[in-house]
Amino acid sequence: MTKSQKTIAAGHSSRDEQRYERLTPMDDHWVLEAIPDVAERRQSALVPAVDKTIRIMKLLNGADNGLGLAEIAKETETTKSHCHGILKTLCHHGWLSFDEITKRYTLHIGLMRDLSSALRNEISVGHIRPTLERLSKLVGTACVLSRPIPDGGFLVVDQVSAKQSVEISYPLGYRLPPDATAHMRASLAWRSEFEVDAWFRREKLKRYTAQTIVKTHEARAEIRATRERGYARSINEFTEGVMAVAMPVFDQAGQIAYICDCVGTIAVMEGKEDLIVTSMTRAVDELHTLFGSRIPPDFPRPID
Repeated sequence: MTKSQKTIAAGHSSRDEQRYERLTPMDDHWVLEAIPDVAERRQSALVPAVDKTIRIMKLLNGADNGLGLAEIAKETETTKSHCHGILKTLCHHGWLSFDEITKRYTLHIGLMRDLSSALRNEISVGHIRPTLERLSKLVGTACVLSRPIPDGGFLVVDQVSAKQSVEISYPLGYRLPPDATAHMRASLAWRSEFEVDAWFRREKLKRYTAQTIVKTHEARAEIRATRERGYARSINEFTEGVMAVAMPVFDQAGQIAYICDCVGTIAVMEGKEDLIVTSMTRAVDELHTLFGSRIPPDFPRPID
């Protein structure tokens, strides 16, 4: 462990219960990992029937030939009677079909019918991945792609690690909170005052480190500064020892579809912030061109 690694590691404190991630030294690089207890606490708020239904749908999505009741019940840890009730309901709505001969359930066309708007507006993560990889390689930092979700948080949908700098270890599908500093600022900076006001009425800023901005007027000032400079920045505010630079990615309707985030140690990031911002601006512009996005008039464009 290097001297700087020891310093950051020593800085971790009892505030871990407020944190979603931590920076951990490993050999010649860092690992940014999720804090397990946070995910476990979030799960306690799940509605069991809805959770079982979603788990069943995910299971069948990976089974090309379908599955029988016993297999589904076992894999989702659901009683057969409860599982059968969920399956019958999904069949009734056309999301599943049941083969009377094989006794297997498979996904059905009704699912695409009822989710058609989401499928039509979806910006493919597969198309974004090459851009993330190029950005990470060019600037030498990890890149994280997240999606704003209805509860206000951000769902991690892709990530690229910088093996000689910071390795991202938390899984795809990991949820960051609504006030994850860089993500929150990138998400709010180009929204209307009405939307920003509504956000602050709904959410409470939490202190993740000693540097976290928790006063509303200071947080709002930083959101305005984000729009003026053209990107969000967080230094030692969400995770000790970590700096993040983020920008939103807009869809064809002009709504924020994703947040693109470069993350690394402060020592690495601060020395090349200009390079990161210039490169990220080009990467995000490339995505906007690829998907025909509608973007705000004052959103930054690459300088030729």
